[in-house]
Amino acid sequence: MLTFLCALPAQQWSVHLHLNEYYPLNSDGKGYYPMLWYSSKDDRGVLLGGFGGGVSWGKVLNDKWNLKVQANFGRSRYYAPPVFFVDENGQSLGFASGITNNLNVSALVVPRYRLSGRVQLGLGLGAYMTPVSRSDYGSVIFFGEKRSLKFTDKSTQPFILTLPAEFVFQPLASRFSLTWRVEPALTRVSRLPFATGERFLLSVLELGWRLGPKAE
Repeated sequence: MLTFLCALPAQQWSVHLHLNEYYPLNSDGKGYYPMLWYSSKDDRGVLLGGFGGGVSWGKVLNDKWNLKVQANFGRSRYYAPPVFFVDENGQSLGFASGITNNLNVSALVVPRYRLSGRVQLGLGLGAYMTPVSRSDYGSVIFFGEKRSLKFTDKSTQPFILTLPAEFVFQPLASRFSLTWRVEPALTRVSRLPFATGERFLLSVLELGWRLGPKAE
């Protein structure tokens, strides 16, 4: 069935792998985590930020325009704001800085314009959802007992609209494509009443592999 669908004229299917960087905007204390980096500080070594994969369906509209519909899943990561922790009795555990990991699912609809045989530009609309968010602030020793400072973060909106804009490079006669896409949030990101202006910008570097013949 998949082979039949991939062979239909004027349309094509592709699979994708990506790395991403999540940039919090209008959010005090949050910071971006690098997509891929090496840090010798505190023996941290290789830093891996967000990553994921997806599948897309494309349809050729004419010799210049095509339409892409894509579904993605993956992890985004950012530095969480410092938090002052107390135990169940109100005793201070001190300040700690942490890292938040989000499991995300998104859907994109992107009309794309072909500038040349190798280059396309696209601008569309996306829906972004975060079913799971976990913050890790490490652990503390309190009266000789080690206590974990990991918890589920429920402050993110369940549904966010984005405005994906992308640059696509595809070598001639190749199944591979390389895409750089930015996805700024159009709607509020946080449920917290004091953070109504919080937004994000997701920067994605994506490698695609076309299934079946090239759509004409």
